Amino acid sequence: MAFAQQGRGAVLIAVDSSGVVGYGQLTVWPRVCEISDLMVREDRRGCGIGTAIIHALIEVGRQSRPLIEIGVALSNPRALALYRRLGFQESRQMTLNVSGTPEPVLYLTMEVSPHEHPTPKSSP
Repeated sequence: MAFAQQGRGAVLIAVDSSGVVGYGQLTVWPRVCEISDLMVREDRRGCGIGTAIIHALIEVGRQSRPLIEIGVALSNPRALALYRRLGFQESRQMTLNVSGTPEPVLYLTMEVSPHEHPTPKSSP
């Protein structure tokens, strides 16, 4: 969280009456803002919490950089579908150590400007 204290990012924690239900962070890099460590409590998935966290982090990031990036392990198709639905476009793929195991990770990006708001793609 030091990056947030230095003005290089943000941390968002979603809570309701049952406690913490979600978390996400945004890091400002030289050319891009990266959304990472997005987590939603398993029993609250599918309730719009992840979408709300992403939208809030995009709003923070758009003030710093014109490009927002998010990575997803290819073993997580539900998250990948969410990111695509929110308007992120595939950028690059690499193999990273995810939970102690090498795994393909897809990075997706979204171009933003300080005055525009992301428009979710409609479902087919």
